[in-house]
Amino acid sequence: MDMYIDKRPIDEIINSTDIIPQYEFIVNDIIRDRDYGWTLDYFKGDGTTTYDTIIYKTKKEISECMKEIVENKLLIDKSRDSIEKNKKLKQIDIDNLNKKIEIAIDNINELNNMIKKEEKILKDYEWLQFVEISQERSLRMIRNKFQMNGNLEYVRRGVSWACSYAEKLRGNTIAGLPKPPYIQKVDNSAW
Repeated sequence: MDMYIDKRPIDEIINSTDIIPQYEFIVNDIIRDRDYGWTLDYFKGDGTTTYDTIIYKTKKEISECMKEIVENKLLIDKSRDSIEKNKKLKQIDIDNLNKKIEIAIDNINELNNMIKKEEKILKDYEWLQFVEISQERSLRMIRNKFQMNGNLEYVRRGVSWACSYAEKLRGNTIAGLPKPPYIQKVDNSAW
């Protein structure tokens, strides 16, 4: 990903950011936190992300594929040993063992392809997880600064910067993935 990295101090970056109304609900959460004596702390960072479950499942899928590869390699070795060590095997039995070897080799190739695909997906999800954690940390920093200085304009610009920058980093990493809940637009038209 070819991205420009802004090397200005963070306060300068935030103060030069345009306010984006789509993120006003996050600003309202921070204001609500203030009104409740800073006890809500929405961005305290509980160590979980939207992507934890899918990352776990993807790692498990890779692990299971690797286990199946080992099982197929053992089957190949066992079949080859049977052919080499048992001179009394009939040709049909040898053919059946060779067919098992052939199938096991095809399975291994297919599993290796699946692992490559899953590793690519895992890499993308881990990137999205990193971006989400970074966004939460930025929002926490903005909330904490607001707690110290009470500058609501800074909060509006800061939230706009943190969320828009995270969206830019997320980009189209994986097409079709739902955006994390705090970024999704709420459709109130039915109300």
